[in-house]
Amino acid sequence: VKNKAVQPMLSPARMSKSEIEAYFRGFSTNEYAVFEELKEALTTTNAVKVDLPTFAAHPTQATASDALPAGWGATDVYDAKPAGGQKVYSSTQIDVIGGGKDIYSYEDQFRFVWRKVTGDFELAATLTALAETHQYAKAGLMVRNTLDKGAATVMINFIPCGKVTTGERAGDGAYFEERTLTTGSLPGRLTLKRRGKEVEMRVCTKGGEWKSRTIAADWLTPECYVGIAVLSHDERYLTKASFKDIQVAATGVLP
Repeated sequence: VKNKAVQPMLSPARMSKSEIEAYFRGFSTNEYAVFEELKEALTTTNAVKVDLPTFAAHPTQATASDALPAGWGATDVYDAKPAGGQKVYSSTQIDVIGGGKDIYSYEDQFRFVWRKVTGDFELAATLTALAETHQYAKAGLMVRNTLDKGAATVMINFIPCGKVTTGERAGDGAYFEERTLTTGSLPGRLTLKRRGKEVEMRVCTKGGEWKSRTIAADWLTPECYVGIAVLSHDERYLTKASFKDIQVAATGVLP
C-alpha cells in the first residue's frame, strides 16, 4: 500500500513546533491505497523497469576559473580542499565554486572572492542559488582583516534550508559567534556596510521584508578585505553559489 494522498514536504527549518507535531500526528489517520505499480512488479513473471530518481553528483574539482574583473582577487583560505574557482559572466554576475570545512570556531576554511578596501564601504549582491553539498554549506558576504584562517571577520550568509545567519569574530584569533537573522527563499538580496566603527548586515529574501543587524566592530582594521565567501562544508565536494547584481562602493579602493 501507499498513502492515498500526496504527503506535504517536511521542513523543520521553516515549520513551527505545532506544525511539526501535527505533521507526524497525521500519520495515524492517513488513508491508504493499493500501490498498483509495486503490486505488478512483485507479481509478474516478466522483468519490470522501475524508474528511480537520479541526482546530480557534486563536483570534486573546479570546472571553471575565469579571470576575475579588475580589482578582484580569489583565495582558498586555509588551503580549502578541493580548491575552488569561479565562472564570471560579467562584472556584476558570478558563480563561485568553493570547498572548505566551515567559517566557525577559531579558524576558517572557504573560498573567498574579494577586493581590498580601506575605510567605509558598502557591498551588495543577490544570491540566486546554492548547491546543497551539506546542510551547513554557506554562501554570503564577508569583511575580514586578513586572509589568515583566524582573522577578525563579519559575515552574513545563507545555508541551503533558507536560513540566514550573521556572525563575527571580534578580533584576530577570537571565537566566531553566529546567530540566526531570518529564514526565507532564494533569491535573496544581501548587503554589508561599514560606517566608522559599525557594520550593518541586511537581507531581503524572496517575497519577504528587509531584516538587519548592526554591530560595533572597532576591531576591524581600516584596511581590510570585502567580498563573497562560499564553502561546501563537506570536504569531498565543491558547492556552487550563483550571485548577480554585485555592487561595491568604497573609499580608497586599493590595487
